Amino acid sequence: MTQSLQFRLFSLAFLFVSIAGIQAQQLDTYFKEADPKLSWVKLNDEMTFTPQSFFKMLQEEFGLPQETEMKIASTVNETNWSHTKYQQYYKGVPVEGAQYILHENKKRIDHANGVIQTQINVDIDTRMSVKDALFLAEKHVGVKHDAEAIIHGDH
Repeated sequence: MTQSLQFRLFSLAFLFVSIAGIQAQQLDTYFKEADPKLSWVKLNDEMTFTPQSFFKMLQEEFGLPQETEMKIASTVNETNWSHTKYQQYYKGVPVEGAQYILHENKKRIDHANGVIQTQINVDIDTRMSVKDALFLAEKHVGVKHDAEAIIHGDH
C-alpha cells in the first residue's frame, strides 16, 4: 500500500471519528442517556423543552429535515404524566413507521422514544398521467393491459 493511500485512509478514519465525537458531544449536551439513533433518549434535568422546541432542536442539531413536521397522533394522560405520540410528516406526507413519543412529567419532557427519520431527501411530486402510470405498471409486471382509468367511490 502506498504512503499516499495510507494517508488518505488515515484521514478518512480520523474524519469519521471526529464526526462521531461531535455527535456524542451534542448528545451529552441535551441528554442524560441516549441511543445514537435517538430511538430512546432521557433529557438532562436542566433541559426544559416544549414539544415544538424539542423537535426544532432535533432539526438544528441532529439533521432532522427542515421540511419535517411532527403532528400529534394520540395522547394518553396519567397522574402527573402525559405520553404524546407524534407522527412525522415530510413535505405534508406521513413518513411510514416514523412515530415519536414524548413523555412529559409535570409539563416537562423527561424522556422520548420512537423512530424518527433524519435522512430524507425525496421528491414527493407524484403527478403522472394515466397513460404513463399504465406504461410503468405494464413494464413492471410484464403484461399489456388495455384498461381505462376508473375512479371508485364518491369521487
